[in-house]
Amino acid sequence: ERTGPAPLAFRDDLSAAVLLSRWPRNQIIKCLVPLDSETTRELQNARLIELYQAATMYEMELLLELVHPDTVEAARHARERIEAIQALGIRPDWWKLPAFSSAGSWDEIEATIKRDNPLCNGVLLLGGGRTLADLKLALAAAMERPFIRGFAVGRTLIMPPSTAWLAGEIDDT
Repeated sequence: ERTGPAPLAFRDDLSAAVLLSRWPRNQIIKCLVPLDSETTRELQNARLIELYQAATMYEMELLLELVHPDTVEAARHARERIEAIQALGIRPDWWKLPAFSSAGSWDEIEATIKRDNPLCNGVLLLGGGRTLADLKLALAAAMERPFIRGFAVGRTLIMPPSTAWLAGEIDDT
């Protein structure tokens, strides 16, 4: 995907099938799904369907990423987006979602995914650049949930020392 506002756009304005034609078949396709609006929803949905069809055609796994803040309302909105995407017939192999702190939110999200997409492999959690203390609370809400399969917290772990190193505040020792 090309990062930016909705609607979803593919690199060099090529179709998903053309872009993926040269990818290794064992590569997982990761797509950040931008927040859409009434004016962009139809085109974004068409592009998501196109991507899903290309992934299916090439027998590649698809991971869809939704970015939201860690609030109960945002978790509800993420669940509604998952429901809307799956209502299009799109069944991603994976979801990459924020590490929501509310255990109740995870109950609703997991039920929504499993209802329409029982073959989904699960959810990877986003760190979202949060502090370690904040992230620890959110990860605690996700513990003991087999459907949550891992996390991606690169910025949370790497950003503070990287920023300090680039600023000359620390060195390689």
